[in-house]
Amino acid sequence: MRKTSYRPKSMKSTDNYFNKQPKTMAKNTNRAKADAAKIITKQECTEAFSVYAAADAEQSQINAELEIEINKLRDAKAKRMLELQAIKNGSFAIMKAYAMANKSEFAVKRSMIFSFGKIGFRTGTPAITLLKGFKMEAVIALVKKHLPDYIRTVEVIAKDELIAKRSDIKVNDHFAKCGFKVTKSESFFVEPKKEDKDANSEEVEAAA
Repeated sequence: MRKTSYRPKSMKSTDNYFNKQPKTMAKNTNRAKADAAKIITKQECTEAFSVYAAADAEQSQINAELEIEINKLRDAKAKRMLELQAIKNGSFAIMKAYAMANKSEFAVKRSMIFSFGKIGFRTGTPAITLLKGFKMEAVIALVKKHLPDYIRTVEVIAKDELIAKRSDIKVNDHFAKCGFKVTKSESFFVEPKKEDKDANSEEVEAAA
């Protein structure tokens, strides 16, 4: 038995709908925002879902086609991209070797201008670097001993444990006293039916 892929129905042609001029589409969008505050019937909701599903299906198809074309282009250019990166790496090494051997040239100005751009040294953000032979645990212990004012202790709420115990009256009875509550967010979603890949393949075979 031949299967057919899902295609949303609408009282209006979806092709005509999507071929409207941008100004008309903008007006429809603004109208939709205004209508959102009005009472919507089940029929109107069904029609809106039909148009939404058609647009979503076309988007998915276009994205799939784009991915195929992008992959083809990436594969076609992959070898040349590797060659160019190797050229850049070699040139970078030469320029860095020159700069390292002539650091006095970068003493005042940290960069040197060429007709193609500039090269130079960037100073990074100050960071704590452990001395050779020291591990972080040992450094923390030594800082506690010699520089106790520079040890930072962070106190945080065990949110995961409180959420897990939210149904325990012995625990949740104190939530309000502590100034918080456990909540769940709610968001509206639309999930159109997706075309069955197997059905599509059978249709292609049947057409062939």
